[in-house]
Amino acid sequence: MLEILTKIESEVTCIIDDKQYHYQHGKDAYHQLLNNYSIHSMKAVNNQIIINLELKENSKDWEEDYKKQFGEEPSFF
Repeated sequence: MLEILTKIESEVTCIIDDKQYHYQHGKDAYHQLLNNYSIHSMKAVNNQIIINLELKENSKDWEEDYKKQFGEEPSFF
């Protein structure tokens, strides 16, 4: 489902666990994100796409994937 990001040509902000990650284009976001996320919601604000992502429940070893992707341990608070 994240493939839709490749069609977005404007700035994209992905929100994961209340943290914001900014990308120049949707393709950049798509290439950075692992396929462990699903889109919870999307909206457009000031020529920017805001996407709320949540971890897929059936994802295995998600903590390790999160650490590889973002370079830090996931925060539970």
